[in-house]
Amino acid sequence: MYNKEQLLLELEPHKARFEAKMREGQPPQWRANQRTIDLYCIGLFLIEKFEADTNLPEDRRHRLIWLFNRTVRAEDDPFIVAANVVETYISGKELALKEKEGVDIRLRMVRL
Repeated sequence: MYNKEQLLLELEPHKARFEAKMREGQPPQWRANQRTIDLYCIGLFLIEKFEADTNLPEDRRHRLIWLFNRTVRAEDDPFIVAANVVETYISGKELALKEKEGVDIRLRMVRL
């Protein structure tokens, strides 16, 4: 089972690059809080991880990112949420996403 510790180990080599990307275009005195930094880095990590899998259908990749973006809002530890999303990806579990009638869920996703 994929867990928070595995996610942190995989994320660590990329964190400085993601944080540098986050600071691009910001004034020198600009600072983000730790949760914002964590969410940005995790989001980019998940996007890169899922895009690297050429066998992963685009729709499923979008739904996995959507799942993270929706569920992380209600949780204190975004690393646990991300680990659960990666576990869902690895295991191939179906995503139980409810859609309003006639609304394409992909239109509601935000890409970091």
